[in-house]
Amino acid sequence: MYRDHAAFKSFCCNSDNEDECIQALFEAKWPNGFRCPRCEHTLAYLISTRRLPLYECKSCHQQTSLTVGTIFEGSRTPLHLWFQALFLHTQTNSVNALQLSQII
Repeated sequence: MYRDHAAFKSFCCNSDNEDECIQALFEAKWPNGFRCPRCEHTLAYLISTRRLPLYECKSCHQQTSLTVGTIFEGSRTPLHLWFQALFLHTQTNSVNALQLSQII
């Protein structure tokens, strides 16, 4: 079904590496490093007691997550599965929902 398995695995963060997907989303959301959505401060505390990290601004104490303001907001699906699904849907020979459920 999918022709280039090496590119698929590379894009999808080695299939199941959630940490690499978190890092990729961080870099996409904040390409120049963390910026508080409230005050634009650049330093934050990392709260890592959750599945996805939470960032608390060191200046105004506003908390924000990587998924706020993205299509992933409110989802309980792991990021690596979202990345795989998005990648498969962007291919020339896209997959339908049934094929996607079988692949993932």
